[in-house]
This record gives sequence, C-alpha cells and structure tokens, in this order.
Amino acid sequence: MKKAAALICSLIISCSLFTACGDEDSNKGNIVALSSADESSVKDESSDESSDEKAASTEISKDWKSLEIIMDGTKYTMNFNYSDLVGIGCSFDPALYGLTDATLKPGIMYSPDIYLNNEKFGEGFMRVGLMNATSGDVGLDGTQVWAVGISKVDKEKAPDITLPGDITWGADEAAVKAAYGDPTETSDSDGFVKYSYVEEGVAKLELSIYADGGLKEVYYQHG
Repeated sequence: MKKAAALICSLIISCSLFTACGDEDSNKGNIVALSSADESSVKDESSDESSDEKAASTEISKDWKSLEIIMDGTKYTMNFNYSDLVGIGCSFDPALYGLTDATLKPGIMYSPDIYLNNEKFGEGFMRVGLMNATSGDVGLDGTQVWAVGISKVDKEKAPDITLPGDITWGADEAAVKAAYGDPTETSDSDGFVKYSYVEEGVAKLELSIYADGGLKEVYYQHG
C-alpha cells in the first residue's frame, strides 16, 4: 500500500510540471508550486549586482544557453532577483494568485504564470516564474526569476529586448537560424511558427515568429 501511495503522489507531481501557459486571466490563481531540489542541493544564486552595474553591461553572449536578456537597456541573467523588476515599476497582486503572505522554502519554484503590470507597459505585459534559489526561507521580495515570457501580440507596448546573438523584436526565421542554428522543435500555427531551442537541465528558449511582423513572442527559462 505504501508503494502504491508513493506512485500516485509521484504521478500527481509529474502532471503539475506540464501545466499549460495560457492567457493571463485563465492562469490567475492557478500557478503551480514546484519543488526543484532538496534543501541540501540548493545553491544561493541571488545576485548582488547593482542596477547601475547591469545597465553598464549591455554586451550580450552569442550563445542562447547563456540565459541573458537585455530589456530596455539593462541586462538580466537568470536567475536574477525579482526585486530588479520591482525596481523598474513591475508588480502584481499576490492575492490574485493565492500568494498573500507567501513564504518559500529553499528550492521551491512557481510556474511561469504570474503576470506583471507596469505603468509604462500596461497590465500583463510579462509573465514570470519565481523561485527561492537561496538557502533560507524568503518572501516574494526575496525570490529570483527563473523564467520570463514577453509578448508584443495584442499589446500596445512592450519593453525593447535583445536576446543572445542580437536577436530582437521583428527578427525573421532566417535571422534566428543564423544566430542559433536549427531549432530543437518547430510547430506551425495560424500565422506564425514557433521555434523551440532546448538544452535539458540548462535552458529553454521559445520564439514565436509571425508572418506579419517577425518575432513577437519570447519565452526563456533556466533549466
């Protein structure tokens, strides 16, 4: 009976890893808490680099697995501190996600379905996954960003971005392949193609390239 119960729990956890990332409203309140590692294996990956130091460092790697992204002139490398986004005016209502007074144990991570608001870019312009990559308990203000999704589709504004290899909004399929090579996976949808680059345990990058306007959606994650 113990073995059967353990198997059922394992299946439930595995299913949670495949929670779909749909539109903003449908995901509010439905984020999934994932345990990425036991406490003994979690490394403190919080960044002490100042915003001024980040802003001054705008050179970016050519390797998509570098986990680097430049947003509005500032470079971020995952896992970067969520407080860096708060510092540029990003926020969300924790109550909408059941995270009021949330405390994260070491190694706990939330699925990338937390949509951020910003006075400059509007509501839901970016979605993030948050985690505790430190060795102690933290609140939301002490978390790190392990995944980022940004879209220009149906959005009035979005931050300027530069991905490794100097890929930016509007890049076409030829430019992406020239920078990264052939994608690990390709999927065609109505009006756009999605390129997925995957290095298991290292990084994942998904790019939605539209027939009308080139690159308009980016999803980038650590691991």
